[in-house]
Amino acid sequence: MAAVVAAFGHVEAIEEGAAVLAHADLRTARPAGIDRPALVSLGPQLTGLLDLATTRDATWLDVIRQLRDQRRPIYVELDAKTRRISQLLQPLLQPVGDIRENERGDMQVNFLLSHAVHVLHHGHPRFKELLRLLRTAQKDESMVWVVETLDSPTIVDVKPADERLR
Repeated sequence: MAAVVAAFGHVEAIEEGAAVLAHADLRTARPAGIDRPALVSLGPQLTGLLDLATTRDATWLDVIRQLRDQRRPIYVELDAKTRRISQLLQPLLQPVGDIRENERGDMQVNFLLSHAVHVLHHGHPRFKELLRLLRTAQKDESMVWVVETLDSPTIVDVKPADERLR
């Protein structure tokens, strides 16, 4: 399984067409089979690749543009070797309600703008850090950006709303 790099932040630049052909990251894209590359930058060290020849990546680029234009952050997962974007998720701005431990040791989080039961799994590699951020937001009655998986309300990442996102 390829190593994955997660990035959470605001889109700083999108390049496609002739501009991409001269970019250094394209050298790693060609062996990965990318026919119509587009580069998405979340900062100087965080550039991901899309292949606009695929329906998924072309759709993702449309979504990324819309979120950039709305000044909203994105969450992406990249293949560490090829820099190909393998996952795109949209963070949501949420106030934190109740936080309770369930019978498995996971934390059930109630976001005030949602009816779903959101779960921060105890096995998450950043469990303590994310739980601390959620509890701080709950105590301060502040908002957080929350990233969840597409298929269930499983919490992947959390950032304070006032933090400068990469």
